[in-house]
Amino acid sequence: AAGLGDNPKMQPEPESLGDFTITAYCGCPTCCGIWSSDTPMTASGEPAQEGITVASDWDTLPAGTEIEIEGLGEYKVQDKPAQWIVEKYDGRIIDVYFENHEDALKFGKQKMEVYKVE
Repeated sequence: AAGLGDNPKMQPEPESLGDFTITAYCGCPTCCGIWSSDTPMTASGEPAQEGITVASDWDTLPAGTEIEIEGLGEYKVQDKPAQWIVEKYDGRIIDVYFENHEDALKFGKQKMEVYKVE
């Protein structure tokens, strides 16, 4: 008979949300305009943190949604982009927070598959 440790619990496959346009931002005036800050706070009230914070249309991905971006890792929706950006991309935009403007610029704009993390 197999021992309990012989059957590792299977992780459910993450649910694909399809392709999104992935961009990057930081807390500087160029990226955030009147909301710029050296210690940026997100629209959800959480401090923006590189490696955690993304901005998205809350009608598409509500605040607090945990996602995995193909090749980048897991993030949490804590912020939202300007409404004109949401409209330009029909809500299918995710803006990844970086602490440094150069890193945000280097990231550029990419299309990637996004998954909902359970």
